[in-house]
Amino acid sequence: MSAAAVLTVDPVRSRRFRLIAVFAVTQTVGYGAMIQAFTVLLVPMSHALAVSRTEIAAAATISTLIGALAAVPVGNLLDRYGGRALMTAGSALGVGAVVLWSQVQNVAQLYLAFTLIGVALATSTYEAAFAVLVVATEPEHRDSAIVAVTTVVGLATSLYYFFAGWLETQLGWRTTLLVLAAGFAVIVVPAHLWAVPGRAAHTSRVAQRTGVPRGDALRDRKFWLLVVSFVAQSGSTSAFLLMMVTYFRDIGYSPPPSRSPSASPRSPPAWPWPRWLAASE
Repeated sequence: MSAAAVLTVDPVRSRRFRLIAVFAVTQTVGYGAMIQAFTVLLVPMSHALAVSRTEIAAAATISTLIGALAAVPVGNLLDRYGGRALMTAGSALGVGAVVLWSQVQNVAQLYLAFTLIGVALATSTYEAAFAVLVVATEPEHRDSAIVAVTTVVGLATSLYYFFAGWLETQLGWRTTLLVLAAGFAVIVVPAHLWAVPGRAAHTSRVAQRTGVPRGDALRDRKFWLLVVSFVAQSGSTSAFLLMMVTYFRDIGYSPPPSRSPSASPRSPPAWPWPRWLAASE
């Protein structure tokens, strides 16, 4: 075998591995900042805002509903233009939403932040990433690419429970969110801009693919069985993960405090909210 043959790198394979690696990292960081952190910080937020846990938890429901409403237009944009611009913009929106979240003073402001987080989740996390992988990856490697990203992210995001909990004991929940937002901005936004295929590459690849027409899919009984099973599985898993850390706190497994119990984090500067959002609770 010649030296040239040994040194030859398959550009298609290299591009596929790069995209899988980038999505494994960006999805971990994005979910960690927008989902896992909420589970860990639910109780401190409830105490700081002087509202019930139910009112705080409703923010997660709002983000899920907004993400569901955004799914169809986001899917159409991904089909037409590819993922680079949309996922980069969605990541930037996620950074801004987490920063807003860190500054909230009442539940109305919290719900606004999570409305933006719902859009950010729809445009920059699993659903968008998998749509990009379906087009960017060869059919014979498509399933393995999606499984690889899912496996890494599923394992890695569990570490965010410990990381966010440790940060909260050291810095308070507001500064914890700012730290997570900084990581989001430094890692995810430029990575999506660099690695996700642009419009031209997306269009050329779509032209080479064939698929099932939308009408045929909607009339397929198997499609609806999959929809029902995925919704049921996602709902039960999300509910468990949302309340898991709160339950452990309630039965005595709270993270050890690093501050004096009487000490409280310094309040952040006043945020220039619209008047209707700045009303007292």
